[in-house]
Amino acid sequence: MSSRSHYICVSKKISKSGLETYALKLKKQYPEFVFLPDHRQAKTKMKNILTGNGKHNLLLVQQRKKLNGARKNLAKGSYYNNMTAEYKNKLFDY
Repeated sequence: MSSRSHYICVSKKISKSGLETYALKLKKQYPEFVFLPDHRQAKTKMKNILTGNGKHNLLLVQQRKKLNGARKNLAKGSYYNNMTAEYKNKLFDY
């Protein structure tokens, strides 16, 4: 994979919890990547703005090393201040 982000489109029939379980399974199988679930019915928000795509069930895929570097840069500013602690913890668990 290149340094860009990629995504995997998953069946419309998968549940939100099923997509999350699938992301965690892939994390164990491919620890060098981060798999972030984006279920079409999830209502994730930052400052009352929906952050999901709302149409498709996706797994956003990024190289762990590059993502962690970007997260460190974002943490230097106020980017994560817009997230609830629960949302941020869940995001970092993947």
